[in-house]
Amino acid sequence: KNKIIESYSLYKDLFEYSNDSILIHDLKGEIFQVNRRAEEMFGRTKEEFMTLLIRDLPAIHGRERCKEATERLKEKGFVRFECNFLKKDKTIFPVEVSSSIIKVNGTSLVQALVRDLSTEKKALEKLKQTNEEYESLFENTAFGALIIEEKSLELLSCNQIASNMLGIDKENPRAWNTSVLHQHLSSCELEHHINEVAKEKSHTYNSSVIDKDGLRRELLISCRRVNFKGSLSHLSILVDITEKKQYQLELEEKNRELKKRKANLIEAEKIAHVGNWELDLIEDRLVWSDEVYRIFDLEVNEFEANYEAFLSNIHPDDVEMVNQAYMTSLETKQPYKVVHRLLTRNGNLKYVEERCKHILDEEQNIIRSIGTVQDITEQKLKDQKLKEQEEMMLVQSRHAAMGEMISMIAHQWRQPISIIGMLSNTMLLGLKLEKNDSESMKEDLIHINEQVQYMSKTIEDFRNFFQKSNIAEEVNLHTLLTETKNILNAILQRKEIELSIDCPDSIIIDTYSRELVQVIVNIINNAKDALEKRSDKKIIRITVLEHKDSVEIAIYNNGLLIKEELKHKIFEPYFTTKENFGGTGLGLYMVKSILTKHMSGKIEVENRVDGVEFTLTVPKKLVLE
Repeated sequence: KNKIIESYSLYKDLFEYSNDSILIHDLKGEIFQVNRRAEEMFGRTKEEFMTLLIRDLPAIHGRERCKEATERLKEKGFVRFECNFLKKDKTIFPVEVSSSIIKVNGTSLVQALVRDLSTEKKALEKLKQTNEEYESLFENTAFGALIIEEKSLELLSCNQIASNMLGIDKENPRAWNTSVLHQHLSSCELEHHINEVAKEKSHTYNSSVIDKDGLRRELLISCRRVNFKGSLSHLSILVDITEKKQYQLELEEKNRELKKRKANLIEAEKIAHVGNWELDLIEDRLVWSDEVYRIFDLEVNEFEANYEAFLSNIHPDDVEMVNQAYMTSLETKQPYKVVHRLLTRNGNLKYVEERCKHILDEEQNIIRSIGTVQDITEQKLKDQKLKEQEEMMLVQSRHAAMGEMISMIAHQWRQPISIIGMLSNTMLLGLKLEKNDSESMKEDLIHINEQVQYMSKTIEDFRNFFQKSNIAEEVNLHTLLTETKNILNAILQRKEIELSIDCPDSIIIDTYSRELVQVIVNIINNAKDALEKRSDKKIIRITVLEHKDSVEIAIYNNGLLIKEELKHKIFEPYFTTKENFGGTGLGLYMVKSILTKHMSGKIEVENRVDGVEFTLTVPKKLVLE
């Protein structure tokens, strides 16, 4: 009896305190007994259960399923199904029902175990949602993603980007050979990669693969160890760095090119003796290139570049001029160029040319000044030497011209002197014979005076020729050409050369008149020599054309043509084709020098059908620098 009581008590406790709800009902559905868990689960008392049928417990849309389950139960004696039940407060919750037919005192009853699936359903739903999120992340990531089995290195899965990138069949991923991802790795490197993933849980390396289109792709592959469907695997994220790699290669190439250009620039600066500098006015910072330091005879690491230091190296007599040039450019925001001297710490005197321009911000304020410094000492010395040579050649040229002029004076004075001598002898003879009358003597003296005036005028013309112009002056071009003709007329007549002038008498030019006369005289003398061998009519013709801002003076002669291979040489110093006839080779050189350097003009020469023509172009108004 005690055992029966203990057994009853044990089973009663198991019934009452089971984790699942237990409902006892007959085959008609009348509920006879429920445990405490059923009361808690449905929110009903035992008494309330006794007033219900089992078919009253399911929610409306679960009653049909419950009815079907009851039929199967009668047929098989056991049934398990899921259904939605209804609490007393009308809350619907999911359950799993396991029902079986039992015999109690010869009566067939149904024992129904009801398990609340709410928590499990929520957990499954959350798990499903999480899986969907991970699947979405895996599928929709911006990079390729692969899952590779760790031991076999077989591809288990991939996302669409990886499939598109590498041509992988997503339905049959194992057919794709994963070795292409690390084919460039040695066996040791591959083993190291696998060990690193296993040890560190992640590893990153670079790879180069051929994509589905046959193009090479550069990939950055990051691998992490994961558990995929119960198997240790590698999640490999593929980042396409092809463009980045190409950009990096291009950048490296550009950097190499920039370094090469910088080295070339440094060498070019050394060769040209040109340095560059930059003054940041916002930060008050001056930067010099290495060549600037060399020009200033300074060491890069021993001298701090600043504006005051720059001024301290300028020749004392030029400091104010240089500083004023820079300050004025800051006010006007205009570039400037200035040539000045340096007196370096080594005691060297140098000439440099400074150039500067300014960088403006959006509000037109100067934020930086940039410029160059060029050492022109060597050029300056060459220019001085060239100037001395030109002055010497000018003297030589003028001496040669003076010889020509003296010869002309001698020729032009020959006849007046003969007349004066004849008249004076006649007068002396008359005095001896006492046959001179006052009227006759008066006429002879007047005639002598005329000849003396003529000779004086000749001297004045030649004196004007040799007098150098110091200032530009306005002159009538027709008058100037007539004066030139008068100087040369005697010798031209002796050579039987006809000189004609076609020039409007209204043309006024502002120029160095004496230099222009010297230019024209030199060209006519050259033409005179070219006409020496001509036996028929000898012609020199001056024709003037007036333009808006300039005049063209064409001097033509019908002498010998200039050989084409010599045309570019005739203006060179000391070049002459008259070595055996006293030619100095300075005449045309001085003509070009005077025209181009002093008169802002130019000279051209062309062979015509029957002669040679020199064309001088000079401005109407000389603009002095």
